[in-house]
Amino acid sequence: MSRMMVTTPTAPPAPLDGRVTDRLRRLMRRVRACVLMEGLARGLAFLLAGCLVEFCIDYFTRGVRWSIRAAMMIALLAGWIWILRKYLIQPLRRRFGPAEAANLIERHHPTLGSRLISAVRFASGEIGPPESNSRELAAQVVRRAVDALDRIDVGGVIDTGRAKRAGAALIGLLAVAAAMVYGGGDLVGLWFSRNVLLQEVPWPKRTHLVVDCEGDEIIGARGDDLVIEAYARGVQPREVEILFETTSGRRGRESMVTVGSPGNYRYRYTFKNAQEDFTFHLRGGDDRTDLFRARLLERPRVVETAMRIEPPAYTHLDPILLGDGQRAARVLPGSTVHLEAHTNKPIAQAVLMAGRDRVADAEVQEDRVRATVRPMETHTYHFALVDRVNLENRRPVRFSLRVVKDEAPKARLLLPGVGDMITPQAVLPMELE
Repeated sequence: MSRMMVTTPTAPPAPLDGRVTDRLRRLMRRVRACVLMEGLARGLAFLLAGCLVEFCIDYFTRGVRWSIRAAMMIALLAGWIWILRKYLIQPLRRRFGPAEAANLIERHHPTLGSRLISAVRFASGEIGPPESNSRELAAQVVRRAVDALDRIDVGGVIDTGRAKRAGAALIGLLAVAAAMVYGGGDLVGLWFSRNVLLQEVPWPKRTHLVVDCEGDEIIGARGDDLVIEAYARGVQPREVEILFETTSGRRGRESMVTVGSPGNYRYRYTFKNAQEDFTFHLRGGDDRTDLFRARLLERPRVVETAMRIEPPAYTHLDPILLGDGQRAARVLPGSTVHLEAHTNKPIAQAVLMAGRDRVADAEVQEDRVRATVRPMETHTYHFALVDRVNLENRRPVRFSLRVVKDEAPKARLLLPGVGDMITPQAVLPMELE
């Protein structure tokens, strides 16, 4: 036996009056318009508030790093997308057709007694099989729903006050946004460049602090006083602060000393006996400088010496070698003295000095320096050293060369054992001294 598929017939739909259809469609459009306005108003309000907060943070802190600006912009966009999704996209994606509009009207006007909902369903064909449902009865329900709908205000189901507030807020926010764009001028453009495009464009300032150094690094000698000096272009503040942090983590903030007359101020701060590297920046007026680094190095110094003395050729004396620690010697006029020093670091320039007088340029080979001198009078010599970062030696090692006179030779004839009285035929022993 074969099975046959039996289809249960349904009653034909009862047509819905055109006036009801139009009113339901108008209500659907108004509901969606209200949702659209309220969602856009919320999103625009959040976006403007976030941009204003980001502007204030970046402007009044004299500019934050690009990474912080990027993080703030990502957080702002994430919050904005969440607002739009919750209050705009999801509500608009929900189904709101004639049945939902009728249900909304029924909730606000319970006197309809579900007639409008039934009429919409009957009009869409949801009547059922003809043997158990009457098309005439469905048509009668539709007519009664139409008559009842004519006696009520369909627009009243919408909170018109809320809709008006949302519309006014949206218009007001658009006006505020337009005023910010056109009224802000260059500031808005700078904000967009810095916070959206993440460019390193400086904010306009009345004061521009300049640190006296090349680049962003200051090099000093460890253990010495390190002086930080600066001046200001534009409006010169009366007070400038220096904020620093050492490599060990110690932080500090000090006021710099202001010298000079108004309009020609200079700012100075001295780190006494500086021992460790640190970073610092200056703050004064409406300016804050970039971060600078102070690097402290050892001064060049002599760690080992050697001296070779070559007496004049006529003396036929051998050269004399003096090692480390032997830096004082007596030499004859015309002697050639070779001085050599081993330093603690590579040297860029070395000069042999006699007190404050320049004697000769020294030969430099990395951390070794050599010089030759032919002293004609007593002097104390030292090497003036300059390393590759222009640090000089402050406590030089000194070589003392005392020039002694080369006396003429004297001869004396001696007659050992001979008295004052002798015979002419005496043979005398003689010695020459």
